Amino acid sequence: MAAADAFWFLAGACVVSETVSQIPGMQPGSHYLQTDIAQLPAYVDWLLRDDEGRATLDRVRLQGQAAAMQHYDLPQTLAAIFLAHSGCVDGVDAPS
Repeated sequence: MAAADAFWFLAGACVVSETVSQIPGMQPGSHYLQTDIAQLPAYVDWLLRDDEGRATLDRVRLQGQAAAMQHYDLPQTLAAIFLAHSGCVDGVDAPS
């Protein structure tokens, strides 16, 4: 998994993905949510607007964060993200 992807789990976000995506070390339905790409807008709407959807979102978000804390090294993940973006600030290359 890319560092940027792991970051969202570690930050406590609920990750919602299209069905074809597999996230190593994470279990769909428990650590993240997925649906067919054609259903994604309606699914996200349900997650945000429906009481059961919000409960699902919160449960999966917490389980995903807990799993990520066990599987991924937060300092190493943040370092990889910062290093990947250190050469560019507001679209301008950093001085050498």
